[in-house]
Amino acid sequence: SYRTRQSYTAKVVEPITIPHDELRRKINARAVNYLSRREYSRTELHKKLSKAFENYTSDDAHAQLIGQVLDELHKNNWQSDKRYAAQMSKVKGEKFGVARLKHEFKQSGLSEDLVEQELALLKSTELERARVIWLRKFGSPPVDLKEKAKQARFMASRGFCYEIVS
Repeated sequence: SYRTRQSYTAKVVEPITIPHDELRRKINARAVNYLSRREYSRTELHKKLSKAFENYTSDDAHAQLIGQVLDELHKNNWQSDKRYAAQMSKVKGEKFGVARLKHEFKQSGLSEDLVEQELALLKSTELERARVIWLRKFGSPPVDLKEKAKQARFMASRGFCYEIVS
């Protein structure tokens, strides 16, 4: 028998309407679930929750509830941008230079003061961190210009400045 392919029709997603108390409880549970796995900046957590609850209620009530839940989590010290920045510095600081980390901090929506504070701590150890990364990847000095350019490109892609690379 010959089968014909049915044409694709996009599904229309109807907004789910539930009482505000239940929606608030669901948002809070989802946020705590996210935070139980790792630290998130307020901006990242807001984006994740907005995406997760975009199909709830036809008005923008969920956006206000997300903001209220995030305020409550911050007040109770469940979510902290300062802790998030410290964790990012510790984990990503072992692999990347200050320029790359500055970009990632800005992508996370952290405040300028907090970013500068964390980067000041990382700048003092940048040369040692770069040396460890270089030794792990290459281990020996370059023998020709081609090899030197390759090593310099690698270190620059990791976010280390020219002075550190040279």
